[in-house]
Amino acid sequence: MSSRPAGPGSRHRCELTVTGPVAGAVLETMQSRFDAMATRHPGRTVVVARSVDQAAVRALMVMLWDSGHEVQAMSLTNDS
Repeated sequence: MSSRPAGPGSRHRCELTVTGPVAGAVLETMQSRFDAMATRHPGRTVVVARSVDQAAVRALMVMLWDSGHEVQAMSLTNDS
């Protein structure tokens, strides 16, 4: 990740690791709103969204929190 702080208009690849499986309806909503993809692993799910800004990252996290998931890890990298 860049050492410069991300500005409001910056676009990034966001990877979120959350506890447990994510419900199909939540995955469909994330897919349609943010073009996000999810991969399930035992006990966790990894959600990846490309070309998102800070507002979209926050919206993804709130959606996951509101559906009962704990965000275990998050990474942002420059979207190239």
